[in-house]
Amino acid sequence: MTISNGGAMSSGTGFPPLISGVVAPTDSIGSATGAVGEVTVIGSGSSLSSSNPLIVGGTNPALIPFYLESLGLDATVLFMGDGSLTSANGGAVSSGVGPHTVQGFVNNTFIGGTPGSTGRVTVTDPGSNWTVGGNLMIGGDGNGTLTIANSGRVSAVSVVLAQTANSTGMLNIIGAAAGAAAVAPGVLNTGRVAFGGGTGDIVFTHTDASGNYLFPAAMVGSGAVNVYSGKTVMTGASTYVGPTTVHGGTIAAGENNVFSPNLDYAVQPAGTLDLRGFDQRAAGVVNAGLVRIASDPGTVLTTTHYVGHNGTIALNTYLGGDNSPSDRLAIDGGSATGTSALAITNAGGPGALTTASSISLVVTTNGGTTDAGDFALGTEVRGGAFDYRLYQGAVGGAFPHDWFLRSDFVVGPGAEEPGIPPGDELPEEPPPPVLPPGEYPIIGPELATYSVMQPLARQLGLTMLGTMHERIGDTLTQDPGHAGSEGLARSAWARVFGQQIDNRYETYTDARAKGQQIGVQAGVDLWRGSFMPGHH
Repeated sequence: MTISNGGAMSSGTGFPPLISGVVAPTDSIGSATGAVGEVTVIGSGSSLSSSNPLIVGGTNPALIPFYLESLGLDATVLFMGDGSLTSANGGAVSSGVGPHTVQGFVNNTFIGGTPGSTGRVTVTDPGSNWTVGGNLMIGGDGNGTLTIANSGRVSAVSVVLAQTANSTGMLNIIGAAAGAAAVAPGVLNTGRVAFGGGTGDIVFTHTDASGNYLFPAAMVGSGAVNVYSGKTVMTGASTYVGPTTVHGGTIAAGENNVFSPNLDYAVQPAGTLDLRGFDQRAAGVVNAGLVRIASDPGTVLTTTHYVGHNGTIALNTYLGGDNSPSDRLAIDGGSATGTSALAITNAGGPGALTTASSISLVVTTNGGTTDAGDFALGTEVRGGAFDYRLYQGAVGGAFPHDWFLRSDFVVGPGAEEPGIPPGDELPEEPPPPVLPPGEYPIIGPELATYSVMQPLARQLGLTMLGTMHERIGDTLTQDPGHAGSEGLARSAWARVFGQQIDNRYETYTDARAKGQQIGVQAGVDLWRGSFMPGHH
């Protein structure tokens, strides 16, 4: 049955119209075994009103007031445009544009409610609304799918996916099904989504990457969540268990502790787990993509187990002295393994010398452990004149499994000067001298050469300038009018000069300068004179 372009259909309280089904005290579309029920409400002003419970593809309409199902075949209800579906006297009331009301709803609404049945509902396009006055059961004892897209809207007190052990429930929210092209999101207005005893799956495949799309429902029970595209901000405190995979797009936090603490989050290379400045706890994180902690330093992601598959953890850190604030990863009672890059963004720090506890990035509690090589800096970390390096363990051996940023390094006592290695040939470079025990700053590599530039420039300049005799050689003669004159006072000259540079400077940076200088100079003396005897 299709209602379009402002058309309308309504039924009274007597026997309903019969469409591919049987006569019953309900409105039935495809309710007989082997029938296919489908309702399409499309176009502005189109409506379907029912005074009885609406059955689409149902097999036992007397038991459940609102079914969308079929026995072994497909039953589909499609809402598009400003169309609406209305069912009263034990059903739900839904309108296209404007407020929604519920009249006399006493039971649940089912999509795929009986064993062996399949029901599918799609609510799509602006103005398409479906309001359920009680619980919306997607896969009661059968197989149910609800897809919400393109500003379509579904409202319910709560949503249950795959209620019984042999059922399946698929919630394509918000956008398209897994593997389909992403579309603009729709809206699910409910405070709770519960996974039942069957196979429940929530899929996010949409195009909104603005960070303004909110998913308010708290998820409970045992089921799966798969994110393929779009940025979905979670605002309900979830406690569900089950595989949660970010294949692409972003799962983001909108409040503290809205991520379920009972499951492992798997972040694929194209996926992002974004805390957005809100503390979160997870049972585990497997990171092959990006885990972004916060926009301001101070946010903590706590997990029992962390596994890095060449993923990145983005941290905001105030690059200053000891105990400067930073986002952190906390390993609570478990372990960190694999390899991950720490991408540090300076949150306005001017740079300063660290001398003691440094800046904490990864902390372990309750016996948590990390291994050498678990973490490395993704890029150079610079604050002012200081470079910051990543160290496992604090100065003095404390907190051996924690990871710190430091802008200093320590030379301990008892270090010996390196000797000449055995062999017939001497090394090209002499071994560097050992610094006296103490703490030394880590400065930027270009800053370490500043002390070299001044003496090197002086050396190069003097070589180019030379002395007058080096420039003109023996062409200098006395003026013709003086006694002992040796010839003309004018001359042309040319010279070739060069030098090998191999300098080392006594600084703790072990600064060096190596290279060659070569040049050619030529000139003509147009006039020479003297102001007193013996001078030229």
